Formats: sequence, C-alpha cells, structure tokens
Amino acid sequence: MKTLLSLLALISTPAFAYQGSISFTAAEKAEHADRASIVAESAASCLTDTYAEHVSFFEQHGVSKFFGNRRYVKGEKAGRRADGNVLTPIRPELRKAGLDPNLENLLTSMSCVDLARRCLAEGFARAGESDLWARIDAFNQQNGNIGPAVLIGLQALGWKLVYWNPDPSQNAKWDAADKARNPTNSSHVWGYHQARYESVMGPKRKYYEYSVDDRTTLNGFGKKVPASFLAAPFFVGFAHTGYHVFVGQRGQVIEAHSVRSLFSKDNVENNPFNPLGGGAPMRTNTEVYLSGLIAVPPGSL
Repeated sequence: MKTLLSLLALISTPAFAYQGSISFTAAEKAEHADRASIVAESAASCLTDTYAEHVSFFEQHGVSKFFGNRRYVKGEKAGRRADGNVLTPIRPELRKAGLDPNLENLLTSMSCVDLARRCLAEGFARAGESDLWARIDAFNQQNGNIGPAVLIGLQALGWKLVYWNPDPSQNAKWDAADKARNPTNSSHVWGYHQARYESVMGPKRKYYEYSVDDRTTLNGFGKKVPASFLAAPFFVGFAHTGYHVFVGQRGQVIEAHSVRSLFSKDNVENNPFNPLGGGAPMRTNTEVYLSGLIAVPPGSL
C-alpha cells in the first residue's frame, strides 16, 4: 500500500512532456550493439583525459578550466539566464584573484550534462556513429539540454536503464531530510525517494515517466557496489529525477558542477560510485543524491 507521503509526492510533482520523439531502427540498434564497446571505451578515455586536464590546469593557474555555466559568463558584464538568474562575469573575478583576465580565453563552459555530452560525442565519433549521437543530442537540445533526455535517447538506441538506490529502507528518512533542508523548494532539492521506489517496483516499472529495464542490480547494495556494475565500461546517470547528471566508467564517477566557484578544484571531481560510503554522486549544500537512474551500454550488466 502506498503511503500518504509517497502519494502526495507523486501528485505534487509537475508533469513534463517531452518535445518531439526519438527512435532507431532495428538495424541501427543492432549495428550500435556491435560498436557499443568502442563508444564506451572512447567515452571513458575522454572522461579520464578531461579530469586530468582539469587537475593540471587548476594546479598551474589556480582556476578551473571548466567553469560552471549556471554561475559564470565570459566577458566583463554580468549575464542573465533564461530563468532570470544573474551570471557573474569571469574577467573581473580573475582580476580580483590577481590573475591575468586573458586566462578567460582558455576556459570552457561546462555543466554536469555537458560533460556527459562531451564524452558521448567523442565515443560515438570514434565508433563512426556521430550521426546517431547527433540525433540523440538534437532531442536533448530540443528539450532544454537536460540529462533525462540523453538517457531516453540512449535507451531508444539499446542502452539499459538501471534504477539505483543503495538502501530503500531509508527512503522515508531521506525524504524527511530533504524537506527539512529546504521545506519550500521541491523542484530539485527533494529526491522523492519513496515515491520513485514504489513506482519502480510496481507493475509499470516506472521511475517518474521513464521505463526501467533493471530494478534489481543496483537496488539495496548498501556500501558494497556490485561487481557487475564495477565492470561496466561506461555509464551515464542522474539523481533527483534528472536534476544532477553524473558520468563514469568501471565504478568511478567523474562529474562536473555548474554552480561551484571558479576557484574550486572540486568544480570537476573524481570519486568512486558509492553514495552511502562517502562517494559519488557527490552531495552539495542543498542536495543529497541517493537514488535515480543509470544508463549502461548494450552488453553491460
């Protein structure tokens, strides 16, 4: 029986209708399955290289090469996002830190989903499937460049969507903690852990509107991540119904953060996937990421 709390969570969450649709032919999916290992290995190499580039640049200059595009904008004047939030100009920030403002020319705009896009694009290109990725990313851009749209596109191509939750017995506790941290803002700081869990485990196997392929492998693993997942060569996941996107390979998550300080080395960070063991996806001051979905390539898990 659903609890009143979980029913209210399901009812109060606003519906989201995707613009357009995405699908692939049986032949396209079969060809991709044959090349998926190339995509995965190349995308994984991209992640490793990007993190190494981040660390090297930060150690040399004391500033993140990959700046959060929900906090900063290039130039001298403040910008404004579509949602009205003001973006801080980078060049004055560099001056205040005693750095050459021309360093801005070497910086790259980044967000959590942009890191996934960067490495998926490289992986698909290496496999000779840039046309397939272009269709997925076009669907993603049509829907506001959000993580769930990428996962839907990957699933349509044959990737498996896996539900993750290290300890469902704590769902109610986590939900209460989310509301205590921010009682008035449910948009992204609430994980709706119990409601999502009950929906996933129900007959329709749905996490919000996403169809779940595997609801057991990463369900209730505690602090011991299953070996089968640790062997996955590449994965793309999200938490909080898609608010935060994280990417990784063989159990190691490399994730970007779009609102952290330009001068934070953790703007891009590298940690093992282990939400209850102090690992990724890494929590923030307002969000604690404890359940969601992960996409793995054909042949994984």
